[in-house]
Amino acid sequence: MVLPLFALANAGVDFLSAVGAGQQSLMIAIIAGLVIGKPAGIFLASFAAVKIGIARKPDDYSWMQLMAASILAGIGFTMSLFIAGRAFSDPADFAASKIAIFSGSIISAVLGLVMLLLVTSRTTPSSRIAVQDVADKHA
Repeated sequence: MVLPLFALANAGVDFLSAVGAGQQSLMIAIIAGLVIGKPAGIFLASFAAVKIGIARKPDDYSWMQLMAASILAGIGFTMSLFIAGRAFSDPADFAASKIAIFSGSIISAVLGLVMLLLVTSRTTPSSRIAVQDVADKHA
């Protein structure tokens, strides 16, 4: 819990001002990239690698577990903030991108955790325990 708050404070995210006014399409695009684009890219690349024979999916893991783990890739704003800082010279665009990156990371974390909990509830008891332990540590 401390590390995300530290990163958020260091990023200078301002939630109280009118940041984001007029940048809704930019913010939606960034959130969609983190929540939909990254998981889709990871999952589809992994699926393709297994299907063409350059990788092997472990038998202990389902495709749904891989999808849940792929969703978690949307978490993490360090590199996203770095890229946004280089991509947006307009301070208003950069400020809006910081809020969108933080929002996309939170959405990815929640969706990934929920999906992992749902998927592991249908699998072995040991995998359910492992995921529940992770959830308990971050609660």
